[in-house]
Amino acid sequence: MQEVWKKKLYSKKKGAKLTLHK
Repeated sequence: MQEVWKKKLYSKKKGAKLTLHK
């Protein structure tokens, strides 16, 4: 699942923006 590691990298780069959405 590429989406998984992609979201992890994005959350690290964007910060807590994606983590808040998830």
